[in-house]
Amino acid sequence: MKRPQSIRGAGPGDQLTNQFVRGATAAGLLLAMQPPRASGKAVLRHALRGGTALAAGVATANAVQRRAYGEALLSVALGAAGLAAIDYVLNQQCLISEKDRKNG
Repeated sequence: MKRPQSIRGAGPGDQLTNQFVRGATAAGLLLAMQPPRASGKAVLRHALRGGTALAAGVATANAVQRRAYGEALLSVALGAAGLAAIDYVLNQQCLISEKDRKNG
């Protein structure tokens, strides 16, 4: 009889996904509760950044612990690329919605 996935333990990818969700939730909640209330888009941006930063940090720390310094450097680089991608995508959405408002 197979045990459920949650009992067997998660693989490295699942652990990073878990850390991302933790970081995104914590960052989003912290920003959402700051006075004055932030917009939904600001909360989303902050949550995605927080999750990405936490996941990259955990991956880097795990790699350094294993003395896999190349992997640690790659984790930092991918985290930075993820942050840049988040900003790019959300800024593109802003440009699209502004064009719609001007044309509509």
